[in-house]
Amino acid sequence: MLTYTVELIPQKEGGYTVTAPALPGCISEGDTAEQALKNIREAAEGYITTLIITVICKNHLTLLLFKHNKLVNFIYA
Repeated sequence: MLTYTVELIPQKEGGYTVTAPALPGCISEGDTAEQALKNIREAAEGYITTLIITVICKNHLTLLLFKHNKLVNFIYA
């Protein structure tokens, strides 16, 4: 399991914005700190999955295997 530092920022109008500085552009928000942290976890998973797919697909014929919208395996030639 990968671990990333996140920045949780309370907003004047209520709620929270959260970013993962190690993942440029990965940002989310939530009405509560707990919801914002849950949302950034999901955003980071999507971000990393997209990076994996981009790298794999760039130079290879690829079969991506998903289970419940999560990348679980890939085969490339």
